[in-house]
Amino acid sequence: MGTSTATPIGFVSDSNGAYYFPRRVGTRKAADFVLLNETWTADEAQRYGLVSRVVEDAQLEAEALALAARLAQGPTRTFGEIKRLLLSSADTPLEAQLELEARAIADCARTEDSWNAIQAVVGKKKPEFSGR
Repeated sequence: MGTSTATPIGFVSDSNGAYYFPRRVGTRKAADFVLLNETWTADEAQRYGLVSRVVEDAQLEAEALALAARLAQGPTRTFGEIKRLLLSSADTPLEAQLELEARAIADCARTEDSWNAIQAVVGKKKPEFSGR
């Protein structure tokens, strides 16, 4: 870890770092990182919630391709709605977030993927998704 007591070039963070970073890792941990010019290992980044998984360098491409394939085989439109809802949750009051969720449920219910998934579950089959 770095031992500087100030940022190395005398500037504050950019790209909304002061907005998103504390929301992800907490204000105290973000302050330590920025004010002390810390660097974190991949395991530390995972522990602080910046990354969801850590893999060995030699496995990175295979793991990334496997994850991409898994996601591509899922209900991609629903994944988009989920991502949008998760990103809005920190700044949206509960009542408004519940309204966004209700709209997202209605939007998903109108997709072929949702209809086909319901039919598959009723028929005790594995759902297959097309992104429609």
